[in-house]
Amino acid sequence: MFAMVTAPWALAQQAPETRRGSRIIDDSTKQVYGPTTSRFFYERDIFYNRKQLHPIDTVIRNFHRYNYVQRFENLYQDLGNIGTAIRPLYYDAPALVGAIPGFGAYDLYWDTEPVRYYDTKSPYSNMKVILGGKGRSITRATFSRNINPHWNFGFTYRGLFVDKQILRRGKGDRHVKDNYYDAYTAYETKDSTYTLTANFRRMRHQTDENGGVDLPTDGTFADLFADDSRPKLTDAESRELRTNFHIYHQYRVGKALQLYHTLDKYRQSNQFFDVPGNAPEGFYDYDEVDS
Repeated sequence: MFAMVTAPWALAQQAPETRRGSRIIDDSTKQVYGPTTSRFFYERDIFYNRKQLHPIDTVIRNFHRYNYVQRFENLYQDLGNIGTAIRPLYYDAPALVGAIPGFGAYDLYWDTEPVRYYDTKSPYSNMKVILGGKGRSITRATFSRNINPHWNFGFTYRGLFVDKQILRRGKGDRHVKDNYYDAYTAYETKDSTYTLTANFRRMRHQTDENGGVDLPTDGTFADLFADDSRPKLTDAESRELRTNFHIYHQYRVGKALQLYHTLDKYRQSNQFFDVPGNAPEGFYDYDEVDS
């Protein structure tokens, strides 16, 4: 009798319980953010009343054209190494009217690209690092994010760290050191009536000037590429510092009428150093008169 009573209880203990669990939604396969949710625009898009958001370029193209001469369609000529003085092959009219100081050997490194203003739905970052042969490195990093749907902030850093190619004593014997950075912000009211863009840019460019290869009297063209070639200058150095604060804002009166104001505060300093007497005789085109 005892066995007959307890058997149903034992079977009841072994029967599986019916559970009603919560439903888990796995959205890890859904790509919510991407190149289409982080877009940018230029100041000129606003100025010409044709604002459009450009998508991020994710195509790997012209990756091998990393130096400045190749990047700009071979329309520039430098002194044979990345970061040295560079000039256009064809005449480029100055942007300013009137007399200019003429210190434009490093303009391309300053004006490599216009400042981009972003509209990001998530924090956006981009990094580009090129490790070239014989200590020629190029770095570029960008970060941007929206503080709110109408206000964005970001910064960009570019660095050139290039070793000497003539009379190089070892790794880290720099020929060019360049540090550039900018910080930018963009704001727009909810109805897009008022728009403001502002940025601060700074570049410090240092170059060890070699003056070219010092050829012997009977030197040939092949001697320019000899492993034991020596530069004409060994202690010369040039330094350039540029800073600029820029602000642009406009008020839209109507569809075809906007009031705008632009402000720039630009500063540039150039310095050149050399040890007297170390340069070859007649290298500097000047006359020295003893007082």
